[in-house]
Amino acid sequence: MIRLPFWSDGFDMDLLKVLPEVEEWCGQDSRPLYVHAHATHGRLNSPCAWNAPEGLVSFFSLAPDCPAKPSHFYTSDPIVECTILEVLRDIWVHGCYAVLDGRLLWDSQGVQENFNSLMYHRRGWIAIPEYEVTRHLSRARSEIRQALSRYAFMVHRHKPELQVAGEPT
Repeated sequence: MIRLPFWSDGFDMDLLKVLPEVEEWCGQDSRPLYVHAHATHGRLNSPCAWNAPEGLVSFFSLAPDCPAKPSHFYTSDPIVECTILEVLRDIWVHGCYAVLDGRLLWDSQGVQENFNSLMYHRRGWIAIPEYEVTRHLSRARSEIRQALSRYAFMVHRHKPELQVAGEPT
């Protein structure tokens, strides 16, 4: 898989350094996603997020012209195209409730405790026993697999409708 430069490539807690198998799980044939965001190297770097009862919420879409955010959530940031792998890598670090076309994609805020514990351990700030490392990694794997399952469902649900010959488009 050819991977473009990404802002977290040099970050010690990049998702692919912690859970390298995620790249394979994402596959090569994913549909692009779109979000209002900052960009680095022309790729996603921190999606716009707004405060909501769930916490920070970012709105992604499968439609390039339609980031599915509420109209009263203002941003001047451009729409950025990204892959599901880039979304997972970014919000693994930034922590937000990611919504894809109106449905939960991943609440990465739910794994921030795991992220922080692993980071502190990897950096030697707070050592944790190996069974705790395993528990944190297992939880992150489970959450990411659930997010990928939701993504696959939503991509399948958004396939273009078959056009009947003679009908207007």
